Amino acid sequence: MNATNRKKVISDLETAVRQKSGKWSAYLVIVIPKTPSRYSTSIVPGQKIYEIDGASFYEMVTDHKTALRDLYAALQKVILPQHSVWANEELHQYHASILNRSLSA
Repeated sequence: MNATNRKKVISDLETAVRQKSGKWSAYLVIVIPKTPSRYSTSIVPGQKIYEIDGASFYEMVTDHKTALRDLYAALQKVILPQHSVWANEELHQYHASILNRSLSA
């Protein structure tokens, strides 16, 4: 997401929260953040609009701490075997290393 898109998304979230008369909260979810750390921060002062990392968001909506990691692991088991030409143990290890570097526990 570039800066222009980010401003538009935040503006749309402000509109949605305002239309719900303060009953709802809005989240800008960064599914895979630049650094694998969990966070949730207010991005619009005085309104319930937050930026949150993907792992924290998936935990919040599923009440399962490793929900996003588990989703990626399940997808790996389904997708990679469909591509047996290039799906080997080395690729599985590479995928696991990406998950470990990209997602917080």
